[in-house]
Amino acid sequence: MSAQKDKELIHKLGGITVVAQMCGFDSLNGVRRVSNWTRRGIPAAIKLKYKFLRNK
Repeated sequence: MSAQKDKELIHKLGGITVVAQMCGFDSLNGVRRVSNWTRRGIPAAIKLKYKFLRNK
């Protein structure tokens, strides 16, 4: 999946902060991590771990 589609998915799920919380990431670093995914794409290992991040 492209970074653009991952970005759209993150925004569909409620945005960067909401997705970071859904993944159980701590506040500031978790938000930065998810923000990076909007530019680089969500890593495959993360998609395997969190089913809601897989494109349907």
